[in-house]
Amino acid sequence: MDMIKKEPDVDPLAILSSDNTDKDENKPLLEEGNFMDSHVAGIKTECVDDSHDFTSEFKVEETAVPNNVIAMKFEPEIPFRGMAGSYDVVFKGITLEDALDIVNDDTFANEVDVQSEKVDIVVLPPDPDSLTDEDEAPDDVTGVANVKDVPGPVEVHFIASENADCPEISTSMSEKPTKKIKLCKQTAKYEKCTPKYTKILENDHTSHETLEEIKNNLKNCTPLEIGEKILNYNDMFDFIVKETVSYAVSCKNIFDFTLDPDELRVFLGILLLSGYHRLPSERHYWSEEADLGLDIVKNAMSRNQFLKLKSLIHFNDNTDPNDQNHNKGFKVRPLMSMLNAAFQQFGIFSEHLAIGEMIVKYYGHNSLKQLIRGKPIRFGYKLWALCGSNGYCYKFDLYCGKDAAGSDVSNRHDLALGTKVVLNMLDCIVHPRAHDIYFDNFFTSRDLLLHLQDLGFRATGTVRENRMDGCPLQDTKLLQKSVRGSYDYSFDINGEILFVKWNDNRSVTVASNFDVVEPVASASRWNRNARQKISVQQPLVIKNYNKYIGGVDHHDCLAGKYATAIRCKKWYWALFVRMLDMAVVNGWIIYREIHGRDALDLLEFRRCLAVQYLKMFTNRKRMERPLSSPRGVQFDMRFDGRGHFMAKRPSQRHCRMAGCKGRPVTFCKKCDVTLCQRCFEPYHSR
Repeated sequence: MDMIKKEPDVDPLAILSSDNTDKDENKPLLEEGNFMDSHVAGIKTECVDDSHDFTSEFKVEETAVPNNVIAMKFEPEIPFRGMAGSYDVVFKGITLEDALDIVNDDTFANEVDVQSEKVDIVVLPPDPDSLTDEDEAPDDVTGVANVKDVPGPVEVHFIASENADCPEISTSMSEKPTKKIKLCKQTAKYEKCTPKYTKILENDHTSHETLEEIKNNLKNCTPLEIGEKILNYNDMFDFIVKETVSYAVSCKNIFDFTLDPDELRVFLGILLLSGYHRLPSERHYWSEEADLGLDIVKNAMSRNQFLKLKSLIHFNDNTDPNDQNHNKGFKVRPLMSMLNAAFQQFGIFSEHLAIGEMIVKYYGHNSLKQLIRGKPIRFGYKLWALCGSNGYCYKFDLYCGKDAAGSDVSNRHDLALGTKVVLNMLDCIVHPRAHDIYFDNFFTSRDLLLHLQDLGFRATGTVRENRMDGCPLQDTKLLQKSVRGSYDYSFDINGEILFVKWNDNRSVTVASNFDVVEPVASASRWNRNARQKISVQQPLVIKNYNKYIGGVDHHDCLAGKYATAIRCKKWYWALFVRMLDMAVVNGWIIYREIHGRDALDLLEFRRCLAVQYLKMFTNRKRMERPLSSPRGVQFDMRFDGRGHFMAKRPSQRHCRMAGCKGRPVTFCKKCDVTLCQRCFEPYHSR
């Protein structure tokens, strides 16, 4: 069979079939290019064969395949030879070249069952835009393109003979899962006694010194300067400009496309503004209607320029994805690395740190999308994060699968996922003694706490009962029948790990390698029988856990409070705008730590960045100039030294320079502040 012509605009599922009967011994069982590309049931497909010219209707149905793999069985009106409906052996996740090597192997004919004598090679749909935006075939040819490989992964299905010794294909999907190992092999010996820790050192509180140093170094910085230290760390804007222009020229053939960092700042300013000033459509920001259009946006950038930049913005080189095979986060990985470095440039200044997950809302079609039931946002990308109790995010990483290549958590395949995530998040900490670490029961195990103890980390986390290595705590059902606030504890005197089970609304177990049970604290709980709040006892280790575990959730809440509202079809856009929101939140937390109660709130801080970025280009020609003026000197842009020009108003106003009683007609176009000619320069000087 030479080829199959398919109707366009239909999502195809290709299947390659070969027949073992009446074959020439010297002819390969399946030749490259002789494959069949079919559609779903009811699509008419024209087949051109060496000996037959016919048109037939195909019906597609699922067949039982091992390992939950969906194969396709075709029932044509003119039947093909050897169309069996069940499979014993499946090679998954391989390329078309690997499939051809298997089928054309000299010993492969003996592996196929004699009665079926049939092999199916199934081409699965590709992951959308995982590595590159390029088409699967060159777009500068006419007719039928010479496709050297298929767009998606390939599976080989066949019925093996009884004595078959199937060839082994070394692929990530066909390999057996690696057995997880324990980092510490110390046996546990439990006693109900007061915890005594000799292996872990006390907190030296050096994180407070780091915070004081940050305050001294940044006390004179404006909100814009603090935001620039994070958003443009290590010339990040220049990097984005370079990759975007490269993508426009090399992949989209837009040779006249230009971009500079100031234009990128204006673009980011529009995104920041959409977080607190939402309109039904992004095009409405440029509307001429009085109740829709915004002059500050129309003066900064044209609508077509914004839409073009949104469609072209890129963060990695698409022309060289060969080294990024199986790295599903290839598109945004460089930006994530640069932002992690920007977040850590001030040091780890929080004493109490939490490790957890954040969900970035996304409802599109992508293999990275996760479904987590019981969460406020069920569908989206999962981010692992290390945050302080104040909400500052020090490190984050995109979850690409347990053993996905390219991710920071994929270095140790012999460790449990939770253990790999914790160790990856903590590798940015230089002084373990200065911090207390908290995480939930997804990560916690006795083995992990022992390993962190050896590394010098003080850690606490809720733990599942099957990860306690036989700790003899009171049975959960019996504890729930006791008075609310009752607890039981046991201490591992060999490993120096404390386990505490506490009865609240339900029983919860906490493990720690540094905390204690006493002095017992109290917690306020609602009593339904008495219809009032009552005080129940609470072990100190559980009180501290509840107090400091919320850092990741706090950051997630702040990032979603004024989240960027503009959307895009590209799968990585949701990650990009989330990283932009995270950077703004981190900048605001730094600003708040410096200025305390006198600091701007998050909304005003975001507005400060957005407005100053949007006023990078104040001289863009339009039919009219905006007439609105800001209330007071609201934004600290007067000292940035760029774009301040004098203009005249039609009427006089009071000069805004302190001590001046003049009423000039001149004003600063950027600041929109009335100033005398002699006051213009002093006003913009520190």
